[in-house]
Amino acid sequence: CRRARPRRDMGGEPFSDFLRRELSEQAERGNARILPVLQAIVQRATLAAEGVLEESPEAARRLSAMLQMSERDQRAAYWRDVVCNMGAAGRDAFDQAVLDAYADVDEKRRNGVRVDQAMVRQIQLVRDELDEY
Repeated sequence: CRRARPRRDMGGEPFSDFLRRELSEQAERGNARILPVLQAIVQRATLAAEGVLEESPEAARRLSAMLQMSERDQRAAYWRDVVCNMGAAGRDAFDQAVLDAYADVDEKRRNGVRVDQAMVRQIQLVRDELDEY
């Protein structure tokens, strides 16, 4: 199993600010494939930080990491080593973040917003893996 890419240093900034900066950088790079997902994660993390949602920025960060893993073996290792070792509250937040991200992307797709199909499939894979782990 390949190792996950190292996480970027957030430089002490709040996670929601880090996500917004990451979103801007990905937009500048023209990485349209991941933009809808990052936008959904930024929205969720911002709401979580403001206490509007019960989700945590940690769940958003872990979902973002998992969405970047294209190989099943790599995701399986992440499920086993990270997600399965979360406490009940962390796991519940992660599961909800997965379901919400899929629902957001699916809604955009149904409303005619162009969403990269590879990313939709990736989110769906992670969503489907919830039952396995």
